[in-house]
Amino acid sequence: MVNPGATWKPFATTTDANVGAVVSIDLSRLVPTGTSVAGSVFEVRVLGTYDQTSRAAERTLGQDVAATLVDSLGQVLALPTGWPLALAAQSQCGTRDLGTDPFANDFLIPASQAARFTAPAGTVGLRLSVDDCFFSDNTVTESNRLRVSIRHVTGS
Repeated sequence: MVNPGATWKPFATTTDANVGAVVSIDLSRLVPTGTSVAGSVFEVRVLGTYDQTSRAAERTLGQDVAATLVDSLGQVLALPTGWPLALAAQSQCGTRDLGTDPFANDFLIPASQAARFTAPAGTVGLRLSVDDCFFSDNTVTESNRLRVSIRHVTGS
C-alpha cells in the first residue's frame, strides 16, 4: 500500500505536513537468486486511488505515483542519461533546481499504464510517494486503496 499522506519531498513554498511513513521496496527480493538488481528490468503498475482532499464537496481521486531509486544507504540515485520515464510532476509544487534539489531524480509512474525501467548500477530499492503538491489532506480510499504491483521482467 502507498501512504497518500507521506512524501520524501521538502517544499520551500508550503508548510504542508508529511503524515506517516514513505513506502520503500527492496528490489532484491524480486529478482531470482544470482541475479543482480542493477541491469534488471522491472515493471511497476499503479492500482487503486487516494482522496486528494479532505473536503467532501471537492473530492478528487488521485492515482499517479512518484518514485525514486535508492542505494544501500537509502540515498537517492541520479537517473541515467536517456531515462525512459518522465520526471514526476512535483516540479510544479516547490523548488526543483536540478543542481540543488536532492530529490530531482524522481520519476512518474502513471496510473494509466505500466512503467518499465532498467535499474542502474547501485540500485537496491524503490521509494514511492503520491504525485501531489499537498500531502496532509490526502486520505486513503477505503474501497480501492492505492497500491502498486511490481514485477521483475528480466535480469542481468
